[in-house]
Amino acid sequence: LREWRPLVEQGYAPAQFNLGLMYYNGWGVPQDYAEAAKWWRLSAAQGTAEAQNSLGVVYQNGEGVPQDDVQAAKWFRLAAEQGNALAQTNLGYFYLNGQGVPRDYVQAHMWGNLAAAQGQTIGAANRDIAAKQMTPAQIEQAQYLARSWRPAAAPRPSGVDTSLGRKRVARLQRDLAAIGYNPGPADGVMDAKTRAAIRTFEQRAGLPVTGRLCQTKFG
Repeated sequence: LREWRPLVEQGYAPAQFNLGLMYYNGWGVPQDYAEAAKWWRLSAAQGTAEAQNSLGVVYQNGEGVPQDDVQAAKWFRLAAEQGNALAQTNLGYFYLNGQGVPRDYVQAHMWGNLAAAQGQTIGAANRDIAAKQMTPAQIEQAQYLARSWRPAAAPRPSGVDTSLGRKRVARLQRDLAAIGYNPGPADGVMDAKTRAAIRTFEQRAGLPVTGRLCQTKFG
């Protein structure tokens, strides 16, 4: 956590997501759902799909935040639209059951189908349950929507100066070098060497290995 904190405080979205995971699961820190939700919200606001889906889960379950299916559906949708398979499964389930959104079997089928295409067996099961309630024309419509669907880019916060991205990458490179990693020169370029250093750091910290920066933060 001591190594991770400087990256979190700089606004490095994957670090915020991973810190949320640590608090949610009690990995190296006391389990604290409210702290998990806090860090996931910061990461989700930068467009991190994994954090958006996780925030949806805590709203669905009322863990560290008031239980709110409408909020859960909102965050699931943001992540699902970026192509996150778990969020697609969750959003399809919500549409299937009218949970946080009006019941819509076409939408349930579409999102379940998209999740199934990424190997989500629960998404496939939800799609098949929806299909039993649908007419052939509705199934055809849902299949067309799934075929036509394209992932959305993570939203860039308004007023972001793209030149700031390189400065933050350079600062991250300096911080990684200061704690014994080799990200290459602090030139603000997110190249293979910098990504490898990030992956090594994440692996040694016992956190999910992403090797990437949040695009909305660092371009």
